[in-house]
Amino acid sequence: MSRSRKKKQSAASGDNHPAKKKGVSWFGAKRPVLGFVVLFAAFMGAFYGVTMIPYMEQNILPRYMEVNASASVMILNVFGEGATASGTAVRSARYSVDIRHGCDAIEPSMLFLSAVL
Repeated sequence: MSRSRKKKQSAASGDNHPAKKKGVSWFGAKRPVLGFVVLFAAFMGAFYGVTMIPYMEQNILPRYMEVNASASVMILNVFGEGATASGTAVRSARYSVDIRHGCDAIEPSMLFLSAVL
């Protein structure tokens, strides 16, 4: 049997899967996926570890939430809402919202950033 005929038969039978190639283990074939999962877990673990530091909880995160409130007011006022910010509170003639830890969008942002990295 000629070489080209053997290649066509092996391609038709599906033998070109990375795990089926000679010398490639199952872990070797799954290395990119496992690498992603490990790095993702490491980034998220580092994020949660850093946010649990008392200095971060008492000083950095409250300031972040104040900046978040100010940015929200700027965006709302572009649309003519007439909102004001006082600390972490966003007030308008129609509503009042206080931004608290857990509702500050930092966790979804870190999930996205970890997945991209």
